[in-house]
Amino acid sequence: QRPEVLRGWQMLHLAGSSPDADLAAAYRHAEIPAVVLPFLHRIGLAWGAADLAVSRAGANSVAEAAANAVPTLFLPYPYHRDLHQRLNAEPLVRMGGATMTDDRIEPEANMTSVLPRLQELLDDPGKRERMRAVLRSSPPADAAGVIAETLLAG
Repeated sequence: QRPEVLRGWQMLHLAGSSPDADLAAAYRHAEIPAVVLPFLHRIGLAWGAADLAVSRAGANSVAEAAANAVPTLFLPYPYHRDLHQRLNAEPLVRMGGATMTDDRIEPEANMTSVLPRLQELLDDPGKRERMRAVLRSSPPADAAGVIAETLLAG
């Protein structure tokens, strides 16, 4: 609806198990270079190339954003009754490495909630770099070590 916001950016849109052909066509029509895929097996390559991510806030997505120090706009899955994905993203948001807003589901409603946050991140490379620096300065917890210690103690 506001394709100019994404002009000058390359998009990788992971659309789930049945990507809509209309989605790829919409990017083409808006003259935004985009690759629309259902899934990406080598997701590490995408995280390594990303300047910014827009993502749901599942535990794995939040962990990947943190581990790869990618500034992220989290849109927690709106259909969970308890909206528990918000809890996953809150630590990164509190530390300043991510931002979060609600996916209001309807495109018109998202124009007022998501678009301003996204535009701010796209337009401000300094903000993205500060977010990346925060994520890099807070290394992930030693989960593997904790698991190994627990197993060996058991």
